[in-house]
Amino acid sequence: MTIKITSGELKNRNLTFSNKFLTHNRIRPTANYTKQLIMNLIKNSPLVTDHFQLQDAIVADICCGTGAMGFEFLSNGAKKCHFIDSNELVLKGIKRIAGEIGIREKINILFSTTNLKKIEDHLDLIFIDPPYQEQERIIHNFINIAIKSDCITSKTLILVEGFKDPTSFLEDFKCKTLFTRKAVSETWIVGFNIQKIY
Repeated sequence: MTIKITSGELKNRNLTFSNKFLTHNRIRPTANYTKQLIMNLIKNSPLVTDHFQLQDAIVADICCGTGAMGFEFLSNGAKKCHFIDSNELVLKGIKRIAGEIGIREKINILFSTTNLKKIEDHLDLIFIDPPYQEQERIIHNFINIAIKSDCITSKTLILVEGFKDPTSFLEDFKCKTLFTRKAVSETWIVGFNIQKIY
């Protein structure tokens, strides 16, 4: 299966994974329509642009799968992307692709969200697209880790791609929801900041 970068300086570059690999590893690539919606929100929504700019941002793609969104962010001006997943084969594929398209120096590979604490950069943007069947558990675990991680501040923009509206999953935490958008079918995009514990 060929997944294309849809915008930016790397537009139309291919991220190639076999259908067998995607199926075996239960990877659900972010749809082009959803990627374009996310990029439009980041670039054009005052709720985002008033305090965040993608140019030269340091970002993280969590539960990254094919890395489609992380590569999209890099194509549109992000300085660096930390790709995080619990599948080492997936991470090897992302490393391979980054080398093929000439941006290996712009990526960092991390196994498991628990390794957020190893990131020395301050993250400007985090995108998380958990497997739908584990969405609530993974989001809760991520926020519990993020609250205590030095790489995340109260200004870090966090985007979740979720099944149905995942806003209810944030009710147990001190999160400031910036927007919710229905992408397609039952896929939603939620943007928020978290209240840090210092």
